[in-house]
Parts: sequence; structure tokens; C-alpha cells
Amino acid sequence: ALHLLQDKALFAKFKLPDLKQGRRLPYYIEFSRLAVSQLKEIAVFPFIPSPWSTAMSWRGVEDFIFDTQDNPDFIH
Repeated sequence: ALHLLQDKALFAKFKLPDLKQGRRLPYYIEFSRLAVSQLKEIAVFPFIPSPWSTAMSWRGVEDFIFDTQDNPDFIH
């Protein structure tokens, strides 16, 4: 499978957002509360991806795991 960051050089072109300035999280939390209150018979699992899970989806799990050993500076 091809992954977004199969070529590590692409990562340098990304502009990472300032998470402290983000405005989406309060809406996400409110939506999750609303979903839980309205969908009483359905399990609701709000999910916020972590940096590691996002990186693994972009890079591929196997490549990401190898990068942690072979190129830790790239991972961090």
C-alpha cells in the first residue's frame, strides 16, 4: 500500500497547525456529548487521533515502527 509519507522528504513540506490556537476541539466535545445524550441505545466512541496514530496512518505502521529505531529524529 502507498502511504502519504512513503517519501520522508514530503514531511518537510507540511505546515503543522498551532494546536493551542485550534477551535475545533470544543465543537467536537459538544458534538460527542450531544451524540451520547441522543443515541442511548448505540455505543458512541468519540475518537481523537493521537500524533502517533496519525503518523502511522500517513507513513504506514511497519515503516513507522522501523523509523522509530532507524531514524528517531524523523519521528520526533
